[in-house]
Amino acid sequence: MDSTEVESYLQNVKALYDLAPWEFMLPTEVFIIAHPESEQSLYCTVDGSSGDEIPALNIHLEQISFLRSAYAHHFNSTYLNHVEAITSMNSFRLAFGDKKHLKGSILEDVAIDEAMFAEDEWPYALRNTPGAYPMAIEQSDLPLLNTVLEQGLKILQLAEDPDFEFVRVNPKKQTFRVLARRPKRQSDGVLAWTQKWETVRLESHAPATPAPVHDELRLAFMAQNPLEECGPWEIFVGPIPSRYKSNETREDGCPLLPYLITLADRDTGTRLQVILTDPSQAAAQAQRVLLDAIEAAGRVPEALFVANMGTYGAVLEVAARLDMAIVADQPLIATEDFVMAAHDVTTKPVTPEDTP
Repeated sequence: MDSTEVESYLQNVKALYDLAPWEFMLPTEVFIIAHPESEQSLYCTVDGSSGDEIPALNIHLEQISFLRSAYAHHFNSTYLNHVEAITSMNSFRLAFGDKKHLKGSILEDVAIDEAMFAEDEWPYALRNTPGAYPMAIEQSDLPLLNTVLEQGLKILQLAEDPDFEFVRVNPKKQTFRVLARRPKRQSDGVLAWTQKWETVRLESHAPATPAPVHDELRLAFMAQNPLEECGPWEIFVGPIPSRYKSNETREDGCPLLPYLITLADRDTGTRLQVILTDPSQAAAQAQRVLLDAIEAAGRVPEALFVANMGTYGAVLEVAARLDMAIVADQPLIATEDFVMAAHDVTTKPVTPEDTP
């Protein structure tokens, strides 16, 4: 392990802790530090201003990762928005919490002066990737993190001034103003950093890809024998933090989050189905849950309200074949409580009686 990089990292983290930007920055305020090699914009935000969150600096590697987080904070939005923001983050998170977090971290074997941090505010860092459990950062991440911390501290020191104002980002607008620091390599090879306000345009994202039909014979029969319509239903398909582990991992061995599927009657609030499944089975299981519920009810919902683009893609072909309209721009009023309840059940302490 490169002790110089580790020592620099500890000093930078200590400087961040002493500055405590969560005391003067909101989660919807953002600044950019460009990647020193690729010049890609890294969107940096701070959590902890409300006192209900762990103090942290988030370094988002994609604009959509930052925007989902900003949306959840900006509009005091639904629990589903927060779940989507948490499980879709592509970021580093430098946080301060219980000393137990040092176990397995890059600082585990580093002698840290006890006086540097408060008892319950020890530094730890996680790498968040969409749909997967957070992992501790690695040695190879330190050069980038040190650069972002060193350059980010220059902006944060400006923001400490009461007269300094960030522009709060509204994710519903197409552009926003942000203070950015970008590198330029000099003729001698040294990086020189410039700082200026920039206007950033929201990036467009590809539409959801329709999932293949997983029970063609059954769907064809239902399409040829149409049922009467009923009121609208809601469906949620997405990863959720849980004590139940998925059976699947990424190529690097990182465990993937299980997927939660909920189906509910929008008008009555009746729960029709709630299950957990592996990521690769989510689309097939969502279609099965939907078809099972239609057969059980003897009715086809006139509309299907969906929570996210993943859900949209999973049920798009089934909805089209059974003449169900899909509504993707409205909150799920019946599903919210079921997702919260499912999350509570799947994250409670494991006992011998309920071990899966």
